[in-house]
Amino acid sequence: MRQAKGVLKLDFAYASHSFFHQNAQGLSKQFQIPLTQAKDIIRACPECQRLTPLPAQTGVNPRGLRSNDIWQSDVTHYSPFGRLQYVHVSVDTFSGTLCASAHTGEKGCDIRRHWTHCFAILGLPKVIKTDHGPRYTSQTTPSFSQQWGIDHNFGIPHNPTGQAIVEHSHALLKHMLQKQKRGNMATLASCLACHELDNRHREPYTTDGDDGSEQGQENSETQETV
Repeated sequence: MRQAKGVLKLDFAYASHSFFHQNAQGLSKQFQIPLTQAKDIIRACPECQRLTPLPAQTGVNPRGLRSNDIWQSDVTHYSPFGRLQYVHVSVDTFSGTLCASAHTGEKGCDIRRHWTHCFAILGLPKVIKTDHGPRYTSQTTPSFSQQWGIDHNFGIPHNPTGQAIVEHSHALLKHMLQKQKRGNMATLASCLACHELDNRHREPYTTDGDDGSEQGQENSETQETV
């Protein structure tokens, strides 16, 4: 009976990885299987072998001492999403939890929609760190942060390492989306949702002015994770 349960766990783990492509630690923790068996499942996955996982190094940036102390936020582009190619990404620097949503642009209204989406999933952060891009320095974004009682900090201008954690997450996100597409036109919502569910099972990092009319257009202009 015990052996049958072990085989059943492996079957569930294999089926889950074939869709979500979890890493070995997440797969072992989620299905209560030995880490060696989880690694064997990943080695047997053709998608994971075709696209080699990125290294776990995330850059040396100030990180929070607990969840929601410090977030890093940025925007990356993913052309396969078409007009929703502006993927806004926020990362909790303590746990490494990533939250992403796709939008039609990177204006102040898009920033606010992304952050409120993250608030619903992760809770309110104490600090959000961004670059000095115009999307973050416009008058509406700082006032939004003050409204929610969040300190909005900026990195050093022209310093590419100031946002190393979220920049690494851009590459990781695109890497996982490419694996989950499998060469097919998978839906945007399913791609981002798969990555977000996978990311929740990952281990924490181990390295050191808009009117109300826009709200009615949010569902048609923005497709977010669920």
